[in-house]
Amino acid sequence: MNFFIIIFILLFSSATLAEINDKELLNSYNEGCLGEDVGSSMTVGEQFLVCGCLTSEISKEYTIDELLEDEDYVEGEKFNNISNYCISIILDRR
Repeated sequence: MNFFIIIFILLFSSATLAEINDKELLNSYNEGCLGEDVGSSMTVGEQFLVCGCLTSEISKEYTIDELLEDEDYVEGEKFNNISNYCISIILDRR
């Protein structure tokens, strides 16, 4: 009986974990981020830092389906938390 409970937990706990391991997709996301014009709000080096952080955190928090199917994901709470975290890294360094 315990064996079935363990299998059940493992199957459903791994299904809820979000992680993107597709390097091509993540590289495209990062390049798109770096292509954004941030004006004078940050240096080029800071933009690299923020884009790297966003790419890393998105790879951990989203699935490929979430990223590709929801065009408004950047307006959600999850993305806002990630964005605030990544921007706070720059602000803490200034």
